[in-house]
Amino acid sequence: MTDVEYASAPRLRSIIDEFTALAWPADRAVLGPIADRLAWVVRLDLPGSIDYLSEVGASRALVNVLLDEGLVAEVKAGVSSQIDETDSAQQEALADAFTAVVADVQAILGAPAHRRRGEYPRVSWDLPNGGRVAVQWLGFVVQLVVLQKRYADVERFEESRGVSADRDAGADLG
Repeated sequence: MTDVEYASAPRLRSIIDEFTALAWPADRAVLGPIADRLAWVVRLDLPGSIDYLSEVGASRALVNVLLDEGLVAEVKAGVSSQIDETDSAQQEALADAFTAVVADVQAILGAPAHRRRGEYPRVSWDLPNGGRVAVQWLGFVVQLVVLQKRYADVERFEESRGVSADRDAGADLG
């Protein structure tokens, strides 16, 4: 079987702790000190987003921070090495990595608030500060996602109403 590197439990805890300690809304200025503590290196800094590189074992992973009017909206941190989606052995190893990361986050945060099954599963936990952390499998990488409170509230509302996460919101407009 092909090995897929993924973030250790202490590494996941350090990321989760950083974003659990924030008060939402959080200004983009908080990102510099957080990135320094997590050893994230700026790759691209734009008005609406910042891309960082993070280490996952011997690999580098992308961390994308979406900004909404200068506030941290969403953080998507790769917590596994990327794989070739066409390689079944790598897919199996990525599935194992997803399961391990979910178990590690559950050990940190307790029982999840929501589980989305399907081709691209996602497991979410609500944070005491109103934000949300999720682990998602995108088919080629496992990501740890952090949502600020307002975005997390929208996600919780949609879940409570049974709104499908894979719907086409634009289709409702036509």
